[in-house]
Amino acid sequence: MKTPYGTIRFKQGMMDGRVIRQFPEYGDVKGLARKHEVPFYEVYSAALTSL
Repeated sequence: MKTPYGTIRFKQGMMDGRVIRQFPEYGDVKGLARKHEVPFYEVYSAALTSL
């Protein structure tokens, strides 16, 4: 997903062929937070908002 900080990949939990959970990739969030010098949670929140 594209966010104001950059592109973040998501992990998906599937059941019976349907997506039941989605989580931003920790490494992507961490790297972008460091790059932009913002808190991890700020980038994580932006990723969730982009869904």
